[in-house]
Amino acid sequence: MFSIFAIVALIGCLGYALPRITRLWHGIALGLLMAGIAGNLVDRIFQPPAALHGHVIDMFQLPNFAIFNVADMCITFAAVIIVIMSFRSDRAAKREAEAEKAKA
Repeated sequence: MFSIFAIVALIGCLGYALPRITRLWHGIALGLLMAGIAGNLVDRIFQPPAALHGHVIDMFQLPNFAIFNVADMCITFAAVIIVIMSFRSDRAAKREAEAEKAKA
């Protein structure tokens, strides 16, 4: 099930999100997200026990914290970028609206 979801998500990113990139941070976040999805998908396709049922290989373990891999880091960094820049974009849009009101 995870493999199918990853394939659908990757196709969705390529077909829907990629053509709509308008800012640099959109491209960086989407690139990180797609890299993470593809990395975990490659593990699921090529690792045992079977194609599309394989296990994701995690290689980093922090004491008293999570076990993760580079693909997980890419997905997490993409999420952090999206959240931070969404708040910054909202503030910038409000400032622009206030500037337009002041001009009128």
